[in-house]
Amino acid sequence: MKSKEIAILILLAASAVVLSITVGIPFAPLFGFYFGLDEIPIILAFLLFGFKLGTIIAAIDSLLWFMYYPNPFNPIGAMIAFLSMMLGIYLVVRPSKQPLTDWVGQAGKGKVAYAIAMAMFLRVVMVMPYTYGAVKLQVPDITDLQLWMYVFPWLAVYNVIQSFITLPLSFVISKTISRNLRTALT
Repeated sequence: MKSKEIAILILLAASAVVLSITVGIPFAPLFGFYFGLDEIPIILAFLLFGFKLGTIIAAIDSLLWFMYYPNPFNPIGAMIAFLSMMLGIYLVVRPSKQPLTDWVGQAGKGKVAYAIAMAMFLRVVMVMPYTYGAVKLQVPDITDLQLWMYVFPWLAVYNVIQSFITLPLSFVISKTISRNLRTALT
């Protein structure tokens, strides 16, 4: 990595850490779930620099979650959510065979909306099996009916709202700076 890329990685990681610590609105129906802005630097790093840097910042943010909330299920669930959103965006970009940064700079509203919808869908779908196992391990007396009737609908609502907080802002910010980023890094 170039030194400028490392500097931007540190800046985005620090932003994720600060946002994770300071900004969080609890989601009342599910204990331990918070709406936050800490996912924006992660998706922003992914959109601007690709999967590797986005994953590094996601791992740093997940480790922070583990430090503050020592339940091992929270950071793993967060990492699954981050990676599933990245995968959703990648699946939309891949058919164009463009580099991600070029695609973000040139994508129209329809393509961005499709990428957001795919990322949101994969986040909801991929988090559910993990949550099923994590809840069953933590609360062995809970029935499958209780999970399907209470936990999963609220979890889907949470993931959709958090995706709406994260993804549009990330695309707007990345589209705004992607034009100038290439010249700044050279």
